[in-house]
Amino acid sequence: MAWSVGSGLEGRGVIVTGAAGGIGRAVTEAFAATSARVMAVDLRQEAVDEVEAGLEGTGHVGVAADLADRGGHDALVRRAREELGGQELAGPVVFLASDHAKYITGATLNVSGGFLMH
Repeated sequence: MAWSVGSGLEGRGVIVTGAAGGIGRAVTEAFAATSARVMAVDLRQEAVDEVEAGLEGTGHVGVAADLADRGGHDALVRRAREELGGQELAGPVVFLASDHAKYITGATLNVSGGFLMH
């Protein structure tokens, strides 16, 4: 049997931050193609609405949020559980530009903010 990125993700909820561009958008589209239900998170609602509209399958949701504000993390995960239809999330996948990225690469890249989620 061949390995598949979607193995075990069918019907499970996935949160992808930085979902409106670049790697984050590609990851969002890949998860949707595996039949996962995706919460696409980015800073601008109109950007995530565009991403959500182009995703394969159903049950996806686009959410505008700034994860640099740690106070909103728990509410975002609760909302994902409610709107993606279950308590079990595959786990957050994170691609968010922020000042916190400097400790990873020495430059601000599209990789940090979501790591602050718990």
